[in-house]
Amino acid sequence: MRELYPGTTQSDDNTESERELLLRLYDAPGPLLRLNFVSTLDGAATGEDNRSGTINTEADTRVFALLRAWADAIVVGAGTARAERYEVPDIDEEWQPLRTGRPARPLLVVVSAQDQLPPLLADAAEDEVLLISGDPVAPRDAVRTLRDLGHERILVEGGPHLAHDFVAAGAVDELCLTWSPRIIGGEHPRIFVGDPLQAQGRLLSLLEADDALISRWGL
Repeated sequence: MRELYPGTTQSDDNTESERELLLRLYDAPGPLLRLNFVSTLDGAATGEDNRSGTINTEADTRVFALLRAWADAIVVGAGTARAERYEVPDIDEEWQPLRTGRPARPLLVVVSAQDQLPPLLADAAEDEVLLISGDPVAPRDAVRTLRDLGHERILVEGGPHLAHDFVAAGAVDELCLTWSPRIIGGEHPRIFVGDPLQAQGRLLSLLEADDALISRWGL
């Protein structure tokens, strides 16, 4: 893994050094709201099976796990939770120290216009999953609700419609975006789906690993 911006450090096979690099770039205090996505080179937010997991890379999956360990709350649309087969999130052993002094898992927040949890989450405990309903849900109201509950570090994982609404509302502090080195063609959603919107990104960090580019942008 190479740091292309803002530095030029290289960790190669030194796992501990690579871990320190990722922590330096991603272990930030709250309050902070991050939006995390992966995209192919031709702009697809999902693979052939309409799931984002199909286009993930090994390095991107590692950053994804770090971001989940960092978060107090993970926000996802009900449709994405169904399509991606969401369950109550587990924290990878590598990043478990980030949970010190906090609950073992982040709260999973499902946003649903139909006021309904996906089947795999229907039996989750009340302290593990929170349902937020509305058609549409106001992003800033959702953020205020989570902050009132003490969740300072918020990670939004999509899908593209929910991500669009959060950016349009000016609620996103950072966009964490990986470009997977794949081209798949066909008809697939982009990372944002909805009416035209305007937002300006500011590059905060850029990593390269196995031809994938892992970036972080301030919004």
